[in-house]
Amino acid sequence: MKKIVTKTIATVAAAALMLPMVASCGKSGSGNGVVSDDTPWFNVTTVALDDDINKQEFDYFQVNYIATINGKYLFEATGMKKLPSDFNYATGDLGDFMVDELYIYDDSGSRVSTIDIQGVLDELEVNSGSATVNSITPTADGLIVTATGYDADYNPLGTYRSTINVDTGDVSDFEEYDSGYADEIQAEGGTPESLHVCQGYVIEPYWIYDENGSNSYILVITDPSGNSSKIDLRESMPNANLYSVTQVIEMGEGKALAIVSGDSATGTLYLDVDFNAMTVTESTQDYSWADFDVWETKFNTIDGYGLVMSSSDGISKVNFDSSSLEEILNYENCSLNRDDATNLTPIAISEDRIVLTGSIFRIAYGDYQYESVMVFLDKADTNPHAGKQILTIAPISGLNYPLCEAVCRFNDQSTEYFATFDDRYDLNDFISALPTDNNQDYDALSDQASTNLGNQLTVDLMGGTGPDIIVDGYSFNQLNNPDYLVDLNDYVNSDLGNDSYYRNIIESGYVGGGIYQIPVTFNIQGIATAASNVDAGQIGFTYEQYETFVDEVCNGTDPMAGGRVEFFITSINSMMDLMVDDNGNFNFDNEAFRALAEYTRDYVDEPIVTDDDYGMGFGGEADASVSFIRSVSGYFSDVGTDKVLLGLPTFDARGPVVSANTSVAVSSQSSNQEGGMEFVRFLMSVDAQVLFSARNGVPVSRQAFSEISSGYIEGSNRTLETLRNYYSDSELRSLGYNTTPADESTAQAFNDMIEQLQGYNAANDGAVNAIIREEIPAFFEGQKTLDQVIQVLQDRAQTVVSERR
Repeated sequence: MKKIVTKTIATVAAAALMLPMVASCGKSGSGNGVVSDDTPWFNVTTVALDDDINKQEFDYFQVNYIATINGKYLFEATGMKKLPSDFNYATGDLGDFMVDELYIYDDSGSRVSTIDIQGVLDELEVNSGSATVNSITPTADGLIVTATGYDADYNPLGTYRSTINVDTGDVSDFEEYDSGYADEIQAEGGTPESLHVCQGYVIEPYWIYDENGSNSYILVITDPSGNSSKIDLRESMPNANLYSVTQVIEMGEGKALAIVSGDSATGTLYLDVDFNAMTVTESTQDYSWADFDVWETKFNTIDGYGLVMSSSDGISKVNFDSSSLEEILNYENCSLNRDDATNLTPIAISEDRIVLTGSIFRIAYGDYQYESVMVFLDKADTNPHAGKQILTIAPISGLNYPLCEAVCRFNDQSTEYFATFDDRYDLNDFISALPTDNNQDYDALSDQASTNLGNQLTVDLMGGTGPDIIVDGYSFNQLNNPDYLVDLNDYVNSDLGNDSYYRNIIESGYVGGGIYQIPVTFNIQGIATAASNVDAGQIGFTYEQYETFVDEVCNGTDPMAGGRVEFFITSINSMMDLMVDDNGNFNFDNEAFRALAEYTRDYVDEPIVTDDDYGMGFGGEADASVSFIRSVSGYFSDVGTDKVLLGLPTFDARGPVVSANTSVAVSSQSSNQEGGMEFVRFLMSVDAQVLFSARNGVPVSRQAFSEISSGYIEGSNRTLETLRNYYSDSELRSLGYNTTPADESTAQAFNDMIEQLQGYNAANDGAVNAIIREEIPAFFEGQKTLDQVIQVLQDRAQTVVSERR
């Protein structure tokens, strides 16, 4: 079910002037020219809103934007302090540990005053229970604070309201408020959410979870005279699964447009709100031009300016009259991290300044730490990057925090080059473009999309219209030749010495004597289990060993449970080198392939899904689990001091398989190859390795590994102590957590394991996987012999190889 949290989705009143359109610095193709002198640039100033808060005292703490009123920026700070170990829920008052304050900031980002809302709320007597704030909503007369009272057993009682005068800081006493429907809706299980105020009308959304598993809303609309109407969207839209009333936009003449997000089947709904008729209906207007992504895009309505939206690309004005998006700012014209930008909402716009706010990622070992900020973008007199050559980067896996941060830092330090993103090759977009339904297998979709993307990329590279740099293209094996990519062998040998880097990881990516895609960080996949469950010195499983392991150690439950096809593809991808000859041709007619196919047919079962599989239960301690280690912290939690990590079942019982988490390559057709190499050198620097590894993957730099291991030892142990506040050690172990605190010996054991790893899994080829998915089931189901299947696989896979040459 949905988390019940205080959410503020505010409509804003702020004077603003239209900002001239900002031009992009160049989007695609090798040889993209230079940054022109007249390209605008905005300097970035970031102000933390919670620097004075010791978050170690809280279970959670967050600061959310409310509104801009009279030039003041208003935020609600909410939190729950850690409860003492002897806290008695029956007699204790949770209100004593709740924080709910109004922070008021000026235009320089300085907090000018703080108003303690919870302090006023604590004075409210609610049947010996407590009360918490639901929402703070701006109106023409100030702020409305809505709260819900709870009895001693935490059952919801009445709804209460107060007003805040922003200029004086006065908070009125909370008084019981009856919309006419609140009590009955909450008794039915409705959860009140943030109010929306339009043209004097107040819209109160109540999210409601139906016993049949559907999610929807009941809306209560109150007119300026205090008369209320209830609109149950379950009745008018019975098949819609709804999760968030994202935005309510004034459309004039007593009408508004509500943007409501739903599940993947429902998508985004646009609802016409008619205040005169008191109706809410699904809009008949076509809003496909807006392409709103309510999860990736932040909206805000600025008075006198209209609706603006921020995405990873930039800020745009939504023009309903012309059914268009008008670009206000492209984020390539400032050094704002574009992953952070997806969490930022524009709250003020003028000719020379844009102000945004939200929570952005900050590196904090042991967990993902987000910091509430205001970001000021001030227009510079000149562009500091004017005259630099433009490099285009294709991020195959999409944008993420370390890659975006690396590009910002590279641009700041490089004297000759300015890196931009070429978004034509995002795998997620290729997946979305495929026809599908809710029952479509995601892995099959991903393989097909990967095939389509790889084909497009090879055509563009050879045609000279591709990117200069490719990030995360390691699965496109067809690129691994000098026709497409620069051979980085000389760079590896001269700059990436054994003393500084895990050369065994880097060298696993060699193809035909060359290395075309260098792993920046890597993942490790294997089976985690207690050392006592396997033989001393064992590093992997033969099929016979794995059969015995599943029967005797795992009581017949296969840790790799996912069905025959997934088992087969996972295992063959961890030993694909046995299926490819020295010339890059596939050969499935061998003992390794036959042994895997026969084992899968005879011993792997299709998964049986029951209702119980969707709950979280605690049984005995987990005997073994497939572990996909994507970070140093992941090793500490999944393996650590309690377990060992072995390879997946393979023909030769090899150890855990290595795959690139992030990789980098330079186009051999690029006219900016030196610039591409400068970017590669930057990504392999210790600072960049630490940046990536704090969130994505294990570093190939030994120094970076040492630095972040120290941070993660402390962070991992801190996370363990937090989890122990909620679960017993046996419960944690049953969920796969390591319950022995980490120390330097844990990091050393991990380092020793990395030293022994071989087998860079670059051969996880989407096109070949797609063929295997189509052909191998015929053998499992007895429709074809193994010889027949091998022949078809051989022919189809070789056709793919030939077409790529």
